[in-house]
Amino acid sequence: MIIRCKESNREEVLTYVKQDVVMNLFIIGDIETYGFDSQFQTVFMDREYDNIKTVYLVYRRNLVIGSAQGIVDQGFVEKLVKEYGLIDINGDYKIIKQLNLGDFKLEKCKIAMLESLDKKIDSPAVELEIGDLEAMVTDCQRIFNRKIDLEQEKDNFEKGTSRYYGCKVGGRLVSGARTSAHCDGAAMIIGVYALEQYRNQGYGLATVYRLCHDFLEQGKKLCLFYNDPFAARLYHRLGFKDHGDYGLLRLK
Repeated sequence: MIIRCKESNREEVLTYVKQDVVMNLFIIGDIETYGFDSQFQTVFMDREYDNIKTVYLVYRRNLVIGSAQGIVDQGFVEKLVKEYGLIDINGDYKIIKQLNLGDFKLEKCKIAMLESLDKKIDSPAVELEIGDLEAMVTDCQRIFNRKIDLEQEKDNFEKGTSRYYGCKVGGRLVSGARTSAHCDGAAMIIGVYALEQYRNQGYGLATVYRLCHDFLEQGKKLCLFYNDPFAARLYHRLGFKDHGDYGLLRLK
């Protein structure tokens, strides 16, 4: 039976998804940050005889699915798509690939984790200020062809739920990365980029290195996902180890 979770379900839900912290980091981080009573986040669990089978977390127009047993309810996901106007659905690839949603395109990525840096880099990257976010959002929207809410990013900055890094040349931001899904002991890196004219010059690597260096010093491991060979080489050079396959369903 699928039920909507309440604060009283926190311990059992987190215990379940923490069986695989890397694959379920978005779920863990969002629950620890926003809980069960947020206006923009709703958590459901499919439970049978007191045993959880699947957790569904809706964050704004995004759905994250976690299931140690690899179980997903197609009909329930279709209901969530309509009710919340979902544009992204993600989770362990073995779960996400089971869904047949005609308006969504499936992408397969690798998800990796960093526990320690394998090399030291003299990085020119810095942690960005709130005034840098407009340039970052503009660049990311163009590069990734996806809408990003600038005001939401500013709110994340002020609340400390995301942190932002980048390299500047002549005062112009030329590379960037930000974090998401902060939880006790880990965070997710998203939105890594370098402007086209500054690629293959080490700015992307330097940005990720500085971010990882700062978080590791604070006792946090880092996770990220990628789907191209160049990114794989970059991240593996730093010390990221592949954890598994990650699935993304994006609205066409």
